[in-house]
Amino acid sequence: MGVRIIRQRTERQVGPVTVIEKHKSQPTSDNYTFQIETALLRESYKYLLSMGRDESLLYIGGTINREENLITATDIFLPEMSRRETGRVTADRSSTHDIMTLLDEKNLALAVLAHVHPGIGRNSVYPSSLDIQTQRGYEACYKSIGVIFSRNNYFRFYSDRLKFNLKLVGSNIKKVDAEQPIYYFV
Repeated sequence: MGVRIIRQRTERQVGPVTVIEKHKSQPTSDNYTFQIETALLRESYKYLLSMGRDESLLYIGGTINREENLITATDIFLPEMSRRETGRVTADRSSTHDIMTLLDEKNLALAVLAHVHPGIGRNSVYPSSLDIQTQRGYEACYKSIGVIFSRNNYFRFYSDRLKFNLKLVGSNIKKVDAEQPIYYFV
């Protein structure tokens, strides 16, 4: 199987929850809230940066509570890449299929598609038309969002059409845009 599991949830007790930021989209009954630990975000970010200067991606799985429309990010999966270059990354289809199968076997959902852009600064984390097109494809099958990291600690959450709320739990990040879900690791 062409999949590396970077982080798996454990049954250990998690300490007190500190909500750093709640990003709210227009409220509807269809909105999902994505609860993500800042430690998981930082671990994802560091792993993506460790893969070199070209773009890279990973998948974050999570549990779904349908009564509360809550998706809690828990596990990080690294697919094999079929293409990596400065402006583009493509996950291997077979590896992606293996990850989706593994998510099903673990009773998890695809929660976040994470990738790193080659630029720096808050303006480097806006999704390209290809990012939106890719996200649209995932949203057709999964309640999932995307996150784009810059090379210098900025990151932004996005979707194509899915209205979502964020509940970021932990410490050492700050929101840098009042209107957009753009953050910075401190």
